[in-house]
Amino acid sequence: SSLFFVTALFASLSGDIDINADQFELDVKQKQVHAVGSVVVKQDDVTLLSDRAVYEQVSKIVRLKRNVKVKKESLLLHCDEAVAYEAENEIHALGNVSFNYQDIRGTSKEVKYDLDEKRVILVGDPVVRQGEDLITGETIWVDLEYQRILTKGNAKVKLSSERIK
Repeated sequence: SSLFFVTALFASLSGDIDINADQFELDVKQKQVHAVGSVVVKQDDVTLLSDRAVYEQVSKIVRLKRNVKVKKESLLLHCDEAVAYEAENEIHALGNVSFNYQDIRGTSKEVKYDLDEKRVILVGDPVVRQGEDLITGETIWVDLEYQRILTKGNAKVKLSSERIK
């Protein structure tokens, strides 16, 4: 019967959320599920991996801590912790953030990943590389669908000699 409860707890308007972990603690009063050890959270084509996670049913968010990875199609994002907002279809990544998407690589202190818009916004010493090209600024927007990069505030671009030819 506890399996039914977990399944019912994770049912949502936009699809079921599947969570696997070494250990679970269900907080019925707070409507939360705490997962510990080799946590894998899946919803549709998004996979979240971490050492620890808490799913909050009321706010429909997942908080992930330690060794966090986010996978969607050919995007792979690593960070110290993240919060996935189901209603907004966004993931906020914090601490030592890095991502790879095709030939685009980026690092920063914080990233907001908008899954609907297919856009990654980097803040906090952001650096984006495409091949040998380098872009820095206060904020960098990466449009994954159209492979466009926009930077704002103290922006710098370094183009490789191959790109200039």
